[in-house]
Amino acid sequence: MKTRAGFVSNSSSSSFVLAITKENYDKCLPQLSDYHQAVLKHLAETDKFLGRDLVVFSDMSNAGDGSTLRYKMENFTFDGEIPTDKWGEELSANTIVITLSVLANETPDEVFEYEICDG
Repeated sequence: MKTRAGFVSNSSSSSFVLAITKENYDKCLPQLSDYHQAVLKHLAETDKFLGRDLVVFSDMSNAGDGSTLRYKMENFTFDGEIPTDKWGEELSANTIVITLSVLANETPDEVFEYEICDG
């Protein structure tokens, strides 16, 4: 198994973990749409690392089995307008987590982001 920083994938599977400090997450959340906030709150898990409170997002996907984020979104509901991408498709959970990652990297706090992939 290889551990790489950043987003890396291959055709059969990919995985990622985004861990952001709770403080930074709380700064970033109000900058996002109500829909983005609702999705992130639905997917977020909390943890501690080196005494710091973290908000963690992770996904594992296999070509045949689908995505853990997609599975977590099966019971998600939102009362309001759901934004779409430029093709008119609903924004995926992965896209929303990546949006948070980009925003968090623009704020003056640490982001722990690692991708784990086989190969």
